[in-house]
Amino acid sequence: MRRGLVALCVAAAAGTGAVALAASGGGQRPASAPAAGSRTQSWGPLSEAPSARTEVASARIGRSIYLVGGFERSSGSTVGTLERYDIRRNRWRRLRSLPVGVNHPTAVAYRGRLYVHGGYRARRSLGSATARLWSYNPRRNRWSRLPSSPSPRAAHALGGRVYAVSGGPRPGFHFSRSIEFLDLR
Repeated sequence: MRRGLVALCVAAAAGTGAVALAASGGGQRPASAPAAGSRTQSWGPLSEAPSARTEVASARIGRSIYLVGGFERSSGSTVGTLERYDIRRNRWRRLRSLPVGVNHPTAVAYRGRLYVHGGYRARRSLGSATARLWSYNPRRNRWSRLPSSPSPRAAHALGGRVYAVSGGPRPGFHFSRSIEFLDLR
């Protein structure tokens, strides 16, 4: 395993949001994290996210974990909020929001960029899924719209080239077995 921080971002399959797990392999660590080599296997608190949301997507780029979209607790609305967690400094920062609000989107990191696909666009409940694909450039704090996928979907998985696998494609919770991909190279 490479030296430095390793983080795994997992969107919960049941739609309960995203969980970000970080393990330290050396270097600076958050103040509340146990020392490297510690044998304790216990959960510890880190700095809280600026906004309370659920049904979000997350991905790791370098030493940061990006959290995007979801239902906002205070308003109950679907949002495009983007926040970045710095693993080494144990700090959050709000960034430029996704141009559209989505809940149950999927995110993947590839070559230093964040890609966000699909999700439901309804304000307060699950509505029709979108086929839109967005790219976020952290260096410029800018979003770009990429070609939409052939099928709209939400609550699905992405990986590798940008594979869209399964997920509910439209209202009424019709399930999908389809798989589509976009080559970003």
